Amino acid sequence: MCVAKVVPAKGVQAYAVSSLGKFVKSLGYRRAILKSDNEPGILALKEAVRRELATELIMGESPVGDHRANGRAESTVKQVQGQIRAMKDALETIYGKRIGGEHNCIPWLVMHAAAVINRYRRDKDGMTAYRRWKGKSFNRNVAEFGENVLYLRSNSAGKNKFDARWS
Repeated sequence: MCVAKVVPAKGVQAYAVSSLGKFVKSLGYRRAILKSDNEPGILALKEAVRRELATELIMGESPVGDHRANGRAESTVKQVQGQIRAMKDALETIYGKRIGGEHNCIPWLVMHAAAVINRYRRDKDGMTAYRRWKGKSFNRNVAEFGENVLYLRSNSAGKNKFDARWS
């Protein structure tokens, strides 16, 4: 499984610690390995998350200068970046305008890009990360990022019968 988030800065800061902690908890394991390179900010973030969680976290760092040791993580980063570019390009095409890095949709697009990879990218064994995690394939409809959808507002049934229940 991979996760991607936009954070204000590298290293230990509340949102980054909370986000990584929630992701680790969501996996449902009592024990997990957090792999990274030896960048001080990332090591400090991992340590801060370890202090926050009841999950046993094993720290795994690749040797300094050995990019092959961290190859899977680096490959995943490239795949997420490619997915972000593809989704951003599709969104710009739909709306006919350029979307800058400071646009409010970017943090959502980054998170969704990682979710798409988890749900749909098949590895050499033919399985997705989602299937390995849940034991079944992801089999729900998902709207394209940025697509307008009609939804039923919660708690609207039985209320004012003259007001629209859909937004």
